[in-house]
Amino acid sequence: MQIVAACLLAVVIGQTGLFAQVDVISADASPDNCLQAGTSLLSAGQTKARLRHVAPISPPGLAHFLSIDTVLSFNVATDKDGNVICIWTISGHPLIIPGAIESIRKWKFRPAMVHGQKQAVVGNLIIKVSGSEEGFKTEVLAAEPRKD
Repeated sequence: MQIVAACLLAVVIGQTGLFAQVDVISADASPDNCLQAGTSLLSAGQTKARLRHVAPISPPGLAHFLSIDTVLSFNVATDKDGNVICIWTISGHPLIIPGAIESIRKWKFRPAMVHGQKQAVVGNLIIKVSGSEEGFKTEVLAAEPRKD
């Protein structure tokens, strides 16, 4: 019940514009039904554990020439087979977000199993991006970094 309530709350938040961007990937998905498809909301650690393939993040344009260290936060809906169907931007550097979304579209996750059945889920995804002229390094985090 708590998981369903969290998903419905996320749908309401998404419809009120508190998410900066919703990127719908699947042709048969929409922002309204992406979260409703998943009845489980996974933590960043659970989402990281399901990762099978991570495509590198390529920041656009002039971002390659800037020294940027940032943490990006997204909610990602995956179908029963672990394919990304929706991405909600929660926070992050505006120059890096478009490249991150393009990358996340290509990521693959292990299917989520609930009571022995594959299930569509929504998971929190936290990515640390460090970049300079030499290139960008991507690290998927299990939790939001502490701010001391």
